Amino acid sequence: MSKSKRTKKVKQNTALAVVEHDPVTKAVKLMEEMNRSAKSLRAQVYQFYKGEMWLALKFGPGVKGCRKCLKAFINSSEYSSVCRYLQAAEVEVELQINSGSQPLTVLLMYYKYRKEDWYTISQALANKTSKKSFEKACLELEAKGNIEKVKPAKKSEPVDNLKTAKELVNLLTLYELDELRKSIIEVMNQLD
Repeated sequence: MSKSKRTKKVKQNTALAVVEHDPVTKAVKLMEEMNRSAKSLRAQVYQFYKGEMWLALKFGPGVKGCRKCLKAFINSSEYSSVCRYLQAAEVEVELQINSGSQPLTVLLMYYKYRKEDWYTISQALANKTSKKSFEKACLELEAKGNIEKVKPAKKSEPVDNLKTAKELVNLLTLYELDELRKSIIEVMNQLD
């Protein structure tokens, strides 16, 4: 091999080595891999839900049964993502939307509204799939009284710890009261 060919080959190998260790290239490759695995997981959750596969494992009907099944079998680190994908799958199946055809964030917004209003919202969107379009359509539908938001859960009353402690003191034995007194003194000394 001539010297010029060897030099050219060394330059090419060096260029490949630089590209492989380039932080930008590494970052882009990793994000592409994450994107592929996220799309794959979303598609798998959709297939699992649409095929009602949790029923074969003797879990209860509906989304609740599916969620229990997934919680039993899915790693806890992936469970929250799987639950979001499950919610998206429920909307897609309910509205007969192709899996993955709408952004996850838009599909999850349906949960702000009653399930019986999802179809009305979907019709008003007319194939627009942006978050902004969703919000605008829902505001118009709400103003017309065509849809309703899901009622928020009732907030619990604040706990009065002093009142609870006073009630519990009456139930304690003398020994338990003495132990409690020692614990309180210890905590107060730590605060000084």
